Amino acid sequence: MDAPALCDGWTGRVVSNHTPDILRDLAGHLSDGGGAGRPRLRPAPRAADIDTLRELLDHDITHAARQAGTAHEPECRDAALERLLTALGRLDRRLAIAPYALGDELTAADVDLWVALVQLDTEHRLHLDADAAQRVSRHGQLRAYVRRLHTHPAFHTTIPEALQDDVS
Repeated sequence: MDAPALCDGWTGRVVSNHTPDILRDLAGHLSDGGGAGRPRLRPAPRAADIDTLRELLDHDITHAARQAGTAHEPECRDAALERLLTALGRLDRRLAIAPYALGDELTAADVDLWVALVQLDTEHRLHLDADAAQRVSRHGQLRAYVRRLHTHPAFHTTIPEALQDDVS
């Protein structure tokens, strides 16, 4: 899977490939300035909520999915899978009442959630057993959310067409 990278345009040198830092910097410098038609990805009043969701995604989605698929001890795999399913359930319920991760507006939290769901589907789910993979894919609001974001100009070219129905 391709990883985002911030590169120096003159030298081609990678300045950063740490996604949270890149998103925070771009959101802060490009969108909060108020360009016409540009979403405010990191509005100051939502910054703490965005950071909290990012931590949940890192710990309870990405890290838990990795553990659920690769931990050697069955009890570690089972605990990680339950943590993953609990987090997916919370997000699924949240998206049942609002169109975006934090409410009615697209924010950096949606970019973070998008990346976590795509990585879950294209990378982590491949390491889960069949039952666990099936349980992960049962979250209908998350699937609808990915399909809805796929129609947004900022997202529709970021994932192959064949994957859009499969992403959790």
